[in-house]
Amino acid sequence: MEIDNENGDNSEPNGQNRNKGYNVGELEQWCLCTLGYLKSFSRQYATEIWSHIAMLDEEVFTWDIHPLIRKAAFSGLCRFTSEKSHL
Repeated sequence: MEIDNENGDNSEPNGQNRNKGYNVGELEQWCLCTLGYLKSFSRQYATEIWSHIAMLDEEVFTWDIHPLIRKAAFSGLCRFTSEKSHL
């Protein structure tokens, strides 16, 4: 029984991934992390944020804000965006 030759594949070199999947760049990774932090902070401090929601709607959540920022913040607040509003 040869343990080293079980699957016939060579091991990965140090620091290199042999998977040919999607490679996320540094900027994309930073954006995803930032959006994740925004979502978690808005969820954690939702009770404090809701008392200021009218001001945030007027000054922060305007139509020129990036849609992913709006989606992350609204998701953390359990608030629907205008694209997904319930009737």
